[in-house]
Amino acid sequence: MAQLFKGSKEFYNANANRYNLFEQAIDEGKTGVPELTKFRAREREKLDAMNGNVLYIGAGTSQHLIPLAKKGSKVVALEISPHMLGLSKANLQKAGIPFQVVAGNKVRPEIEKFLESGKGVLLVHGDAKKVELPNKFDYAVSYCTLPLMGRWLGWRNVLRKMANSANNVVVSIYSKENLGELAKAYSKYGFKPTVRGGTIKVSGGFKYSVLPEKSISKAMKKWIQEIETHPMGSIYTFRKGAD
Repeated sequence: MAQLFKGSKEFYNANANRYNLFEQAIDEGKTGVPELTKFRAREREKLDAMNGNVLYIGAGTSQHLIPLAKKGSKVVALEISPHMLGLSKANLQKAGIPFQVVAGNKVRPEIEKFLESGKGVLLVHGDAKKVELPNKFDYAVSYCTLPLMGRWLGWRNVLRKMANSANNVVVSIYSKENLGELAKAYSKYGFKPTVRGGTIKVSGGFKYSVLPEKSISKAMKKWIQEIETHPMGSIYTFRKGAD
């Protein structure tokens, strides 16, 4: 299992710039898969409704961080890949978004200081399962990255950690039925994807296994749930309910 996680890191290290272009293509509707761009647009609409302090799991290329920061939210974004972190920094700088960077898992004091007096984005280079977080977030978000953590990182633990840190949790997951369309988009940008069952693999280590709805709901069973289903996937919104 450790090799799977290592492979995923190697994939991003080797393909960070290409992946950045792929993410831009989704936003611009250039992947040849219109539903993928529509799904991204709906994810963005969810972001537009957020305000306050936002925790984002998987900073990626910063494509979701920028609109949050532009509307005034303070964003703390976790990222384990140094190459993806570099892309986030470059894209934030290009967009004129102020940002800071801290590294390590014991960075709670730095996060709390940022939430009190910082602005823009705080990039945290650390392991989402291990980073110490304060319970001071209005929203915790993970868009189509939670399944990448897989069993070896414990996606349930990360989801519970998000719940312990925020009043609202929003995650999106690609659908099993349309992984073929996602593979089509990857292929257009030079990747070599294969789909089997509920898993898409891209040569170099990338592996995305769809999480069943019942598993996500079970992990958040004490929370009020809203599930939106779209052709490319689902968006889950959780609000704190009865204990």
